[in-house]
Amino acid sequence: MNHRPEASCGAPAKTADLSPLFIAQFLSSWAVRSSEGGQAFFLAVPFPGTLLYISVYSLVKSLAAVLSSSWVGTQADSLDRLKALHLSIVAQRLSVALSCFLFILLQGWSTSPSTKCVFFVILTVLGCIEKLASVASIVAIERDWVITIAKTYGLQRQDLNASLRRLDILSKPISPVIISSLDTWSPQFALWVVMAMNTTSLFVEFLVTRRIYDSVPNLVSRVSTAKLQHQE
Repeated sequence: MNHRPEASCGAPAKTADLSPLFIAQFLSSWAVRSSEGGQAFFLAVPFPGTLLYISVYSLVKSLAAVLSSSWVGTQADSLDRLKALHLSIVAQRLSVALSCFLFILLQGWSTSPSTKCVFFVILTVLGCIEKLASVASIVAIERDWVITIAKTYGLQRQDLNASLRRLDILSKPISPVIISSLDTWSPQFALWVVMAMNTTSLFVEFLVTRRIYDSVPNLVSRVSTAKLQHQE
């Protein structure tokens, strides 16, 4: 997608190729929404007949986000832009992929209640890691990268953020429906699909975010926009 801002004072307008940014956002949103939407279905197989586990799982993830999001944002802001974003991507994708692998083991093995509880604790910890990494990714993209890109190309930050949010809104209802359909047909197949999507998305997101980083000179600066705003 190319955005052509109006030129000022007779200067030629810059052309912003934002396709890599939209690709990264779509892949990230799709991976997050598919994993979030699938958790209830995946937990229902090893823990049938109760909503207790999915309730505890969701509650702990939400508490982790509330209690630690500020700290995560500060840590992300203190790192090099590309490194911070790549770390958040790795944490998100690998935590989901490992969770899927554990779910596959739970569904394939006849485990004791105590073993299931141990698996559940590990899955909850991985869910918290994924949630906090998602917060870091949002902070990096929406509060730093988008601001810098918008200033570089003379774009409206609100419009750019709105375009990115539309991709998330599109993924929110569609990806859970697809995962639930796959889960109805074969729970293990649905898990393999989610794991494969997250693993593939990891490498693609690395490539496209690197391309964005290299194409926008102002992103190379180690001083993030958030730091500059804080100093002002």
